[in-house]
Amino acid sequence: MHPVNTDMWYQTLRLLNNNRKIWLSYIFVIWLLFIPSGFAATYEFGDDKPYSHLREFDWDRLRPGDFVNIYRKNKPYKEKLVLNCSGTRRKPITIRGIPDKNGDLPVIDGSGAVHFQKLCEYSHYSRGLIVIGDCNPSNYIIIENFELKNANNKSSYHLNNLTQRYTKNAAGIFLWKGKYLKIKNCIIHSCGMGILTNTYPNTDRFYLGYSRIYNNGDFTREAWGHNVYIQARKTMIEFNQFGELVSDGNNIKDRSNVTVIRYNWIAGGMSRQIDLVESHKYRVQDAFVYGNFITHGESIRNPKMILFGGDIGGSRSGKLYFFNNTVISKINTDEGFLFVNQPDCKAILKNNVMLGRKKIWFGSGQVIGIKNLFSYGAETKDFLQSYFGGFEQFSRNTDFAFQPARGSLLINTGVRKLPAKVKFVPSPLAKAVLRPNDGAIDIGAFEYIRK
Repeated sequence: MHPVNTDMWYQTLRLLNNNRKIWLSYIFVIWLLFIPSGFAATYEFGDDKPYSHLREFDWDRLRPGDFVNIYRKNKPYKEKLVLNCSGTRRKPITIRGIPDKNGDLPVIDGSGAVHFQKLCEYSHYSRGLIVIGDCNPSNYIIIENFELKNANNKSSYHLNNLTQRYTKNAAGIFLWKGKYLKIKNCIIHSCGMGILTNTYPNTDRFYLGYSRIYNNGDFTREAWGHNVYIQARKTMIEFNQFGELVSDGNNIKDRSNVTVIRYNWIAGGMSRQIDLVESHKYRVQDAFVYGNFITHGESIRNPKMILFGGDIGGSRSGKLYFFNNTVISKINTDEGFLFVNQPDCKAILKNNVMLGRKKIWFGSGQVIGIKNLFSYGAETKDFLQSYFGGFEQFSRNTDFAFQPARGSLLINTGVRKLPAKVKFVPSPLAKAVLRPNDGAIDIGAFEYIRK
């Protein structure tokens, strides 16, 4: 046997050990490159959950991909909430209500609520039940499955053991700074504004869907209030149910650069149901309004139903594409359905049902249209291939009001070349209902269903 060279043996062990460290370091670097920098967390609130109250949690801890599950309790959550956090496009932050076994949503009640977080803007303390982006832009946030109520100027909240009043324009959700905010499947009522956003560039990419918004406004009834007032850059409002307001105001007021309002059930309001007005941020503002059911409220102070133009001295220059809507007026008035009040505004109407008024539009803008159905005797000098009828065009034996009756003039008579495909019908239940497709398209928001 040869004698062992101990010096070489120890050198070999030392080399192997150093190589092991190098390989471990290499593997660790690879792990850092390909594994997300943080794991998404889930936080739970409720009677038997880790957190019983919203104020027990540090909301600034939220990171991209996190979920917050807030379970319904027998009593409402009486706390205001401030979000100064951001997700990412692939990993949004989701604040999610968990309904009870009956499907009832968790309730956040602003009346007597505790404000437990510090704000950067002092005026924001009284501006909302949920305030988003007060200190920092808060991006890629989803809020879903909540009932939000009672942030209005007849309600109060508690701040540092003092009782404070909400402002007249306090909102159920107030977005100050942020982009890609999504609000889904919420009930928002009894606030100064159901939802209120700041203007671009502070806000961008706003989405509201599958929600019920009603009974908002100035509770002293001295000023206006709106169910929603949106001023983002790009806005999508779909599959919602909008109802009556508590004061004079609009169901949807919007100053966005590009607005899409589709498949909503809009029934109520003392003033306009849709108010599309100018913002000085944009040279041109287009809007796409289609597949909606629209009617006014029981108490009316302003009979204009839809405005496209300006209200603060400017103009919403651009085009309104208004198609496959069913618009119903129940009052006797000489005013038209649509007010286009600026000369550089143009509205294009296709496949709409507009019943209950003889005058279709007025103002200094331009309006053209094709294949619409109007009331008998309506003024149609600006429209091509119009149809005339009344409520006999609708069936009385369907689940949804205002579906075409058998033999109706509405059936298969719409123009097919449209700015977007009409895939759904509006529902008073704030949900997506597919529109039957038989190869042609009916006039109005609803399609004839063959039995």
